[in-house]
Amino acid sequence: MKLLQLLTLFILLNSCSKQGKIKKNQGSLIKNDTIIYYDLEEISLEGTEVKVLYSNDTINKATINIYGETGQNEIIYIFNNDIINVEEKVYQYEEPINVSSGNKPHLKSYQKYTMNYEGEIENNDDEEIIDVFDVFRSKIPFYLK
Repeated sequence: MKLLQLLTLFILLNSCSKQGKIKKNQGSLIKNDTIIYYDLEEISLEGTEVKVLYSNDTINKATINIYGETGQNEIIYIFNNDIINVEEKVYQYEEPINVSSGNKPHLKSYQKYTMNYEGEIENNDDEEIIDVFDVFRSKIPFYLK
């Protein structure tokens, strides 16, 4: 019986000390980062989700997922002082989405380029880009108030 009591006491003491460590680590997280999800209905009928990371109330990174019947596109904007680094990935489904529920997309194309805050492309080897920046800029705040 005493062994059971000692074992219970040991478990309780260990669990208390681990919780204290977790709380201490959580306090060291950066409190000025905010993630907000937006829905841009103007871009695709199937849906467009935008995940925006703000650091110190200023936009830092945005990931745009555009869903379509034949595939999906992912656009990542990384905001710097005067330029935006852009990555675009185009995924295509093997068959139409209504044919198979286990339909997995495969990467069809990938490109990187930069643009300024007005949306003007600064370096791009491929002329075909997914141009949603004007809608993005008009709907998504760059600064939190």
